[in-house]
Amino acid sequence: MKSYIIPIIILVVVIVAVVAFFLLNNSLKATTTTTLPSIAISPNSSVIASIPVGNILSGIAVTPNGQYAYVTAVNSTQVSVINTSNNKVIKNILTKSFPSGIAITPNGQYAYVTELDNQVTVINTTTNEVIANIPSVGGGQSLDGIAITPNGKYVYISDSTLKSDSTYLSGNVSVINTETNQVISNISIANGPSSIAITPNGQYAYIVNFNNDEISVLNTGTNTVINTIDIGGNESIDGIAVTPNGQFVYVTDSSSKIYVINTTSNKVVDTVLLNQAPYKITVTPNGQYAYVTEPNANRISIINTATNSVVYNLSLISSSNPALTAILPNGIAINPNGKEAYVSSYAGKVFVIGITFN
Repeated sequence: MKSYIIPIIILVVVIVAVVAFFLLNNSLKATTTTTLPSIAISPNSSVIASIPVGNILSGIAVTPNGQYAYVTAVNSTQVSVINTSNNKVIKNILTKSFPSGIAITPNGQYAYVTELDNQVTVINTTTNEVIANIPSVGGGQSLDGIAITPNGKYVYISDSTLKSDSTYLSGNVSVINTETNQVISNISIANGPSSIAITPNGQYAYIVNFNNDEISVLNTGTNTVINTIDIGGNESIDGIAVTPNGQFVYVTDSSSKIYVINTTSNKVVDTVLLNQAPYKITVTPNGQYAYVTEPNANRISIINTATNSVVYNLSLISSSNPALTAILPNGIAINPNGKEAYVSSYAGKVFVIGITFN
């Protein structure tokens, strides 16, 4: 029974802290919002479906063939599978603990799911059955960020530990061999590692340091940190994505900014200003746009990566259901066909956005 005490406490802390953080951040920054130009785009870029899943939804990923979306419910023991052809939930897969992050192997055969009790669940996407549980990953208090190398051989997972004398996080990044489903390396990341993104050539992993607005650059060949990028922000960073050409990394900052890093120099080369605090981020397959969740505003901001400017703010609040005013969009994943974005939310729904201008 004692083994469940820490995960339950962490779950409560995570949920309350995230919701409170964005709501408070919104109120504190209301007087410092930036006025953005109004830019007209295709009126067909809109929410095309709202899928009721239930629970508080977190990580989301789409299979390489685009046929299925997998979404985790961080307040339950459930991963839901959505058929993207009709946008219906076709199965709920039970996990041992509270699932958080999720990533799918490049061949589409397996989904790896992080859980808050420091284990990783492996799902066979053909049968949608759990085929392995990898225990004692990381050694911290909770697992969060997850990314898989383009060759499908390794899974990188972040875990954090709340120090007993403060709210300061420490942790490490664990590497799992997908052939054996064994942890083969643990890399110390001192400042609270969270989200992870891997370059398309598989040579580098960029890891968000939640505590101090830094990005750790990991050489995946040696599994050593080779650089630390100081973002220079004054809030907390979390979301991260690499462009398909591998030239730039986009990082979200709760001070209503997105930082753009050049992967050759590993320097911040641009900053995108938003009206609200961004959270998770992803880039379209052609690299032309970045889609960003903004929980406070219940919307998605769309960024033109050529100009690094916001071209559209898409509200998830529907006029047909005005009572639903606290959606809190969370994770986001784009179908590899480039036609739809799937957005998880704390309201228990997955929103499908039609992409018509990519």
